[in-house]
Amino acid sequence: MAKFDHIAERDAVREFLDEVNAQCWRYGYKTQAALGAALDVSHVTAGKYLRDPADMTFATIRRLVKALKPNPLLFLKACGYTSGDIKKFVKENRYE
Repeated sequence: MAKFDHIAERDAVREFLDEVNAQCWRYGYKTQAALGAALDVSHVTAGKYLRDPADMTFATIRRLVKALKPNPLLFLKACGYTSGDIKKFVKENRYE
């Protein structure tokens, strides 16, 4: 079962990175230098984060979300939540 969890986690991170790359183009961050400036990191570090976001600090993740506005569902899946967890949370915390 652990192998399936690892594959699911890898796929979720890959989907999130695909979304981030698409949003980079949408918001005009066409180079690593431009993205690095938006994240307040060097272009080398920005490229490293695009390949493997595991080392990103919380402050950098916050700046990434603010700059690129990725799909929240993909972001939460990359953080380890399942679709069921997310739906359950939304259902329990629906404000009217």
